[in-house]
Amino acid sequence: MDGDISDAQLPRAHIDKKALGLQGNKTGPKESKERKVSRYGIPYPSLSVGVVKKLALTFAQSGGNRKPKIDKDTVAAIMQATDWFLEQAADDLGTYARHAGRRTIDESDVITLMKRLVLFECSDLGGANSDNIS
Repeated sequence: MDGDISDAQLPRAHIDKKALGLQGNKTGPKESKERKVSRYGIPYPSLSVGVVKKLALTFAQSGGNRKPKIDKDTVAAIMQATDWFLEQAADDLGTYARHAGRRTIDESDVITLMKRLVLFECSDLGGANSDNIS
C-alpha cells in the first residue's frame, strides 16, 4: 500500500536521560547500584538506607533503648522486609481498586488496607468503633 508508513519511518521520541536523572551525573539524583525488580518485572527504587535506619532507631528508642545501635545486617534485613511490605501493600491497593471497578487507587482503598492491617483505631475514621472490625 502506498499510504502506509513503516516503523523505520516513524520519528523516534528523544528522552533526555540526564534531565530525568536516569544517568549518573553530579547535579542530578544518584542512581543506586542495584535496582530492585518487583514480582511483575518492574524496576523500582528502595527507600534509602538513611530513612530506614532512622525509623528503626526511632522505634528502638520508643521501646526503651536509650542509645540503640543497628548493624549493617540488621538494616539490610529491615530494608528487605520493608520492600516486601510495600510491594504487598501496593498490590493489595491495586486489587481493592480493581474490585471496585476503578483503575485509580482511592482514599477508601488506603483506609480499607489500614483497617486490615490494624494500623490505627477505627474510632479515628469518624465514629466507627473498633468492635466492628472484621
